[in-house]
Amino acid sequence: MLSFGGRWCAAGQNVFSFQCRVGKKPTGLSCSLQELTFSDWLGLAGIILSLLGFGVSLWQLWKVKTAAESARDSAKLATEGVRKLDSVISFTSVIKSLDDIKNALHKQDYTELVKQFDSSRHSLIDARENHPGLSDNQRRSIQKALTFLKTLEVEVRTSDVESIKLQHPKFMKTLLEISDSVTTILISTRNMEATGDT
Repeated sequence: MLSFGGRWCAAGQNVFSFQCRVGKKPTGLSCSLQELTFSDWLGLAGIILSLLGFGVSLWQLWKVKTAAESARDSAKLATEGVRKLDSVISFTSVIKSLDDIKNALHKQDYTELVKQFDSSRHSLIDARENHPGLSDNQRRSIQKALTFLKTLEVEVRTSDVESIKLQHPKFMKTLLEISDSVTTILISTRNMEATGDT
């Protein structure tokens, strides 16, 4: 028998057991509610409140986790939306640059033509890299346009005016094809933006 705070308990028995009484030796495992002291009730209430607090803490952690996941998903959707909008703007810029290239080629303004090549290529690259939902076919169309613009720029920079004039119909035909392809991609991109697809 051990004495704990004036209570007698058997070795190995929980010292917080309600059956232990001052001056009495334990006689069994039963305990009546009348034998509980005020401190016993406070201890019991403390245990219950601790368990409730732990449960509330777990529930709050679950709510925080759910809110964090929702915030992450919302941020991801917003980022994708901005990227789509950027690509629509880039495709629109490409179409304008291609129109300016056609006009400069038609007017034989080769200085303006050279300026528009860089603008068109940068806009195409930006659109290709920033749009998450482009198909492989659309990416190939953009790569074809980039290759043609680079080839055309090299020819304009290295050829004389007469050589460029001879190739004028070929250049215009290819520019029209690229413009149609980019317009198709732009319309597809706008439709994906409107429906919320990626």
